[in-house]
Amino acid sequence: MEKVRAGLVHLGFFAYPKDYLEKRGQECRELLEKNGFEVKFSQLLIGKEAAEQCVPELQKVDMELLVLNFVSWTNSPPVVHLAQNFKHLPILIWGIGGRTDPTSGSLVSPASVAGITAALFPLKALHIPYFTVIDEPDRPPKIEEIKRVGRIARTVALLKNSRIGIAGYADMGLYTAMYEGLSLKEKIGVEVEEFSLLEVIQAMEKVAPQKIATLREKMKNDWQFEVPVDDEILNQTARIYLALEERVKERRYHGLSIKCVEGMSKVMGFTPCVPLSLLADQVVSTCECDVPGMVTELMLKYISGGKTPTFMEHYEVRGEKVLVGVCGFAPFSLCQSPPHINRYGWGGFTGLANTSKVKVDEV
Repeated sequence: MEKVRAGLVHLGFFAYPKDYLEKRGQECRELLEKNGFEVKFSQLLIGKEAAEQCVPELQKVDMELLVLNFVSWTNSPPVVHLAQNFKHLPILIWGIGGRTDPTSGSLVSPASVAGITAALFPLKALHIPYFTVIDEPDRPPKIEEIKRVGRIARTVALLKNSRIGIAGYADMGLYTAMYEGLSLKEKIGVEVEEFSLLEVIQAMEKVAPQKIATLREKMKNDWQFEVPVDDEILNQTARIYLALEERVKERRYHGLSIKCVEGMSKVMGFTPCVPLSLLADQVVSTCECDVPGMVTELMLKYISGGKTPTFMEHYEVRGEKVLVGVCGFAPFSLCQSPPHINRYGWGGFTGLANTSKVKVDEV
């Protein structure tokens, strides 16, 4: 995952030694930079006037996360002023811990937690969301918790610039696959672009025969077929996949889904399960034009640093165990090798189904 772009504001109070506040602030900056953050802004602020003067400069910073770093007690007005101006971004409230003086044996506490306690009430009252990480005295900073917030911030930023394509809408009338575009854009940021099955068919007609032949031979070499499959079915599978792949590249999609049961399978008589299985290791893919499912998969992909996600359906419940699977689709990177492929055997459709077993691992 790319470095998380962060703005770092160190909040202090006039009664504390400024060199102490600056030293602790610099330590925090160095810690972030060693752990996957690109600190685009770092400044010590004392008082609301300083916060007011800082906002115009901070608004010019290209950042995904605002870190309000309490290096000591601070009064609440500067905190609230900053948070109000940047509530469109994920905000981390970070409180550093005290340290025991080796000479006197006394705990020197900056009382950052006291400042945070005072600030949280107005932030909640103003409905400004935030994350908190509170370090403990004489213990290492909780950098893993901070990195977790960074991954969330990075995910939020990526979602705002993501586009997914769907050929059709809410297969079989599934309410769980439906979405409302403006609400999705407002709350999460993902753009959904609809295109027609006719566009897919037209794109299939333009796929070069040599590309189809090359992919067909690779399928024969890499896959284990449970029943004999003739070349024309493999050609059609390759043709659909290559047409969809080209669409993804042209439109710069981050996800794609097709109305499969009452769309391609019913209209063309050919299932898109295996073409989508091939595509799913490049961009997130789901069956049935499941837009909420695709958005969820995008979240999982981004927050995991790019790992391929997938969905599973619940087939059977046995006590505390649930049998899950999909009727012909699964990203090949999540399947045991070699992939197992079968003819699609129900609904009167032709085509192929990915019948591989998924890898056994922690979920």
